[in-house]
Amino acid sequence: MGGGTLAALPAATGATTTTTVYIANPSNVKNTADDVKDKPKVLDATTTAAIVKEYFKDIPIMANIAFCESRDRQTDTDGNIFRGTVNTHDIGVMQINTDYHADEAAKLGINLYTIEGNMAYARLLFEREGTRPWKSSSPCWIPRSNLIAIK
Repeated sequence: MGGGTLAALPAATGATTTTTVYIANPSNVKNTADDVKDKPKVLDATTTAAIVKEYFKDIPIMANIAFCESRDRQTDTDGNIFRGTVNTHDIGVMQINTDYHADEAAKLGINLYTIEGNMAYARLLFEREGTRPWKSSSPCWIPRSNLIAIK
C-alpha cells in the first residue's frame, strides 16, 4: 500500500480491554488484489493463530472460526492472499467475501488483504451480526468451542 495517514479502529465497543488496529486512510484502500503491490509477509499458521487468538481474546469463538475457515492462514507459502476453495472471493484468515464486503471495508479504510484489516472487518461483522457470517463453517467451530469451554 502507498502512503497515507493511519486511523485507529477501536477493537470492540464497550469492551473492558481495548485493542487498537491501525488501518490505512480510506482514500488509498480499494480492496482488490492489485492493492497489494508488495506481497505481505508470509505468516505460518502457528504465528497467524497466535495473532488471531490475541486479537480476539475478548471473543474466543472468533479464533475457532478462523481455524475452521482458513486453518489459520492469511497467506499461502508464497505470500499470496489465502483464498477459499469453494469461493475464491473469500479471502484471508477470516475468509471475508470481497463480493459482499470490499466496498464497505474500503469506505472504512480497512484493507481486507492484510491480517490486521481482515480481523478488524471480521470484528465489525461480529459486532453487527454475531457468528452468522460464518454459519456455513459452524459444524467445525461449534464443536471446537464446546471443547475449549470444557478445558
